[in-house]
Amino acid sequence: MGHEAYGKLRKGFQYLTLGATSLLAEAILLLFKVPYLPSGQEVALGILALLGTLLYFYAVFRPIGDGLAVLTAVDVGFALSYVGVALALIGLAISVFVSLTFIFWAIPPFGEALLRSGLPTVFIELRVAFIGHIIALTGAVWLFASLAYKLGVRPVAFLYILSLVLFIVGTIFLPRFVDILEAAPLVVLTGGVLTYLLQLVGHVSMYLALGKKLRDLPSEYSERRPA
Repeated sequence: MGHEAYGKLRKGFQYLTLGATSLLAEAILLLFKVPYLPSGQEVALGILALLGTLLYFYAVFRPIGDGLAVLTAVDVGFALSYVGVALALIGLAISVFVSLTFIFWAIPPFGEALLRSGLPTVFIELRVAFIGHIIALTGAVWLFASLAYKLGVRPVAFLYILSLVLFIVGTIFLPRFVDILEAAPLVVLTGGVLTYLLQLVGHVSMYLALGKKLRDLPSEYSERRPA
């Protein structure tokens, strides 16, 4: 049972590592293209954001959820946090919607119609994206930090919490003190690159820690062998 549970959790953090890599790549791409978004870049940003978001979604609700379900049968302390799951689900849904909007923005008929409307669409999308990411990150960090704490990897729990703090500081507080266009590179650096870099380090650390847990467990044969 222990091997199955930790194996599924480890697989989940493998997917999270790929998702964080995709979101980090999106943030780096955005960092070198602010404060405006040239034609065609929206597709790349949307695809990277969508891929990263879907990988996060799958990891949390499949391998990690399944692994925690097995552990919960032995110790109810490993039960999924319903608040964390709900926040992650709402935030990820918003993020998927915004990612698809970025992709449609680059398709000429849709993009031209939005331009003719006179709406500051890009900035509206970015604000909605920030809100979705804050909600999703709050739920995800709630899950990941609590799991890291329960597994005895407390420094990793701190990394997850710090990533959330950086995102909130970068997307909420910095634009209040600096003009949005001038602050854009700093916002993306703090709320994007550094945030997902910490997430990536956290996911890799959890993957390695779960591998150590698996190696330290007795073999399946010794678990079944009568005393």
